[in-house]
Amino acid sequence: MNSRRLFIASCMALVASAFSFVIRQDILQALRQTFNLSQAQSGLIGSAAFFGMAFTMLVGAPLCDSFGMKRMLALAWISHLVGTILTIAAPWIASEQTAYPILLASTFLVGGANGLVEIGINPLAATLYPTKKTHMLNMLHAWWPGGLMLGGLIAFAITKSLGLDVETISREAMIRGWQIKMCLILIPTVLYGLMFVVQKLPVTERVA
Repeated sequence: MNSRRLFIASCMALVASAFSFVIRQDILQALRQTFNLSQAQSGLIGSAAFFGMAFTMLVGAPLCDSFGMKRMLALAWISHLVGTILTIAAPWIASEQTAYPILLASTFLVGGANGLVEIGINPLAATLYPTKKTHMLNMLHAWWPGGLMLGGLIAFAITKSLGLDVETISREAMIRGWQIKMCLILIPTVLYGLMFVVQKLPVTERVA
């Protein structure tokens, strides 16, 4: 068990959560235009991330000790991956009638993944560093605002470089633009999944 690698993987998982949060909000308007959604529908799609996170934390947190932190984080990784890919693939697999439920489900999945990440990484950091929990948890959660800023800046750079803020942009270019932004979430997602899968995780302090 490599404590440093597990801690870095936890930071990367939080970055994936932050990226999903800021990029989803960034592309909501483009999703609405792509799939001809109403303002109410796009609002509900955005709020599904919050509901997904709250739901998984409410249901999953009491099960962490028995289910195990590694399984929680594996489930988070699968949800991040499936939810993100489902959104990216929506223009190819969804019709105008099915786009709304697909986007709602994919956003719920990603939001649920964010909740599962929190369930897994907080007790993991506390277990790995029992004598300096506060310091390490503060360091860990610095990656939340850090990920928001980094993801927001990259998304802004993509918008400017591809001219996505131009009113005369074509539908194809708009779709390609928000798909590229969504692909950014896959980078930290793949990284934290690969880092966790090869490591043995401890049991929580309570179980120990």
